[in-house]
Amino acid sequence: MTFKLLNQFIFRRTDRNSLKDAVRIEEEFVTKGQVGRYLVDSFPALNYLPSAVAPWKKEAEDLFQHQYNLHMSNLEKGKKNLGWNFTKHILASKEQMSLTEIAFDVGLLADAGLETSTIAMCWFGVARVLYGKQGWIAKAQRILDEVVGRDRLPTFADRPQLAFIDAIYKHMGYSIPAGSIVVGNHFAITREESVFGPNPNDFIPNGWMDKDESISEKDDAAANAKLKDLPQTGFGFGRRVCTGRNIARNSLFIILSRLLWAFNVECAVTSAGESLTLDDLECTEGFATAPQHYNLKLKLRDDKARQLIDETGDNWDVDLAPTLDQIAAKRAG
Repeated sequence: MTFKLLNQFIFRRTDRNSLKDAVRIEEEFVTKGQVGRYLVDSFPALNYLPSAVAPWKKEAEDLFQHQYNLHMSNLEKGKKNLGWNFTKHILASKEQMSLTEIAFDVGLLADAGLETSTIAMCWFGVARVLYGKQGWIAKAQRILDEVVGRDRLPTFADRPQLAFIDAIYKHMGYSIPAGSIVVGNHFAITREESVFGPNPNDFIPNGWMDKDESISEKDDAAANAKLKDLPQTGFGFGRRVCTGRNIARNSLFIILSRLLWAFNVECAVTSAGESLTLDDLECTEGFATAPQHYNLKLKLRDDKARQLIDETGDNWDVDLAPTLDQIAAKRAG
């Protein structure tokens, strides 16, 4: 969806190598862009050393070249495709930017959407295995069955009654006085005990809800529950807040709701039949931290879920041009 909005193309099954390249480049950026990774971050004078004794310069140049090739290629695709897309919108603007600047401006939006939402879903898998037995999975699935039923998949029209699904992914903090200088320690903010309870390290979505609901199978008002009015610090602050936050929220909502609606999840097993163990403290390094690689076993909740997934799961060839043209018309109007 991100690439469709930006360049009006999607990665098809025949484009797997291109998608792998995009993912690999983004992983390199997340890892190598971490502040403090290189000695030059602590001692800036080292940046005057020649490249022969400054290996980080070669790594940076290689990464830039890979990004340049990817973003310029996507820019050309966006220019050639029929109908509206964000690339064409930027090209038609009055801002005096070079093609390289435009390619990177659009490309960085794609990079951000590609990595962060994927990482969020990886953490959801860890949370579901490690903390699902605390009752929030059963509660979420009960609410979905109550609101959606078993004859169709969840849609955005159901969202007003599915606040608990939003609570599963929201990253929230606390009020910050006006004029404060903020260094956003997201890890600490989202573990504030006065907001999220005595066990903030546990994955308990109820901390995001307006009322302190117990996770109960008989909570008849759950579908009408509301979220706390708290800032979402995971998207940043002020004028530098993530510009794609609404797309990210919507994407995570629809993915999570459908995964919970359709599947039960278990930790994978070894060839000997033993369950693999997960540790939520085992994670990658970088300014976007992901869990280490793990395997899960997804089980369909019923035959109806299988039928609906078979009917709606293959949408590679859906033409989104009319939708994009509607977006263009709304922006112009």
